[in-house]
Amino acid sequence: MRLDPKFALSWALLSYVDARGYITQSLPPTAALREEARQAAETALTLQPNLGEAVLAKGAYHYFCLKDYDTA
Repeated sequence: MRLDPKFALSWALLSYVDARGYITQSLPPTAALREEARQAAETALTLQPNLGEAVLAKGAYHYFCLKDYDTA
């Protein structure tokens, strides 16, 4: 993302990894990690709204971080 901050797929994958790491506790499940997952998903969707991985990342954020299964 440092090389190309407009590369939506990288933002989507960051969000997904953060969300999975949050729920599995392979990463420390902090509020900062949860927020990074949300922001990365939002960035991916802003850059490329029809990118399937971005939609998946947003769903993973709701599912894994918020346990908001209906929204996910």
